[in-house]
Amino acid sequence: MKPVASEASSATRAPGTRLVLAGVIAFAAVVVSWLVFNAVNGGLNEVDLIVYRDGGLIVRHVRPYYDPSAYAPLYDWGGYSSVALKFTYTPFAAIAFTAVSLLPWAVTEFGSVVVNMAALVAAL
Repeated sequence: MKPVASEASSATRAPGTRLVLAGVIAFAAVVVSWLVFNAVNGGLNEVDLIVYRDGGLIVRHVRPYYDPSAYAPLYDWGGYSSVALKFTYTPFAAIAFTAVSLLPWAVTEFGSVVVNMAALVAAL
C-alpha cells in the first residue's frame, strides 16, 4: 500500500517546523498590532519608561525631580503631568534605572523597543 500524500510530506518535514511557523506568525501578528496601535495613538505609550527613567534621575539627584526637602524623594515625586505615575518600585530598582537615566531619551526609547522585541522572540 502506498503512503498517502499528506503522510509523505509530513515525513520529509523537519521536526518542529509547525511550531517555528506558529512562532513566526505570532511574532508577525504582535509586530503588526503594535505598529497599528502606535499609528492610531500617535506613537509609543511611554508612561512606564518615563517613570523608570525619572526614578533613575531621582537616585542621581538630578533636579527638578529630586527634592531633598521631601520626606521620601523617590516616592513623594508625583510626576510631571496628570498621566505620569508615581515611582512604586523598590529602591534597588531605582538604582538599576540610573543606567537608563544616563542615556539620551531617543536611545532609551529605541533600546526599549529592541529589548522588548528580543524578549518576545526569546519567549516565542
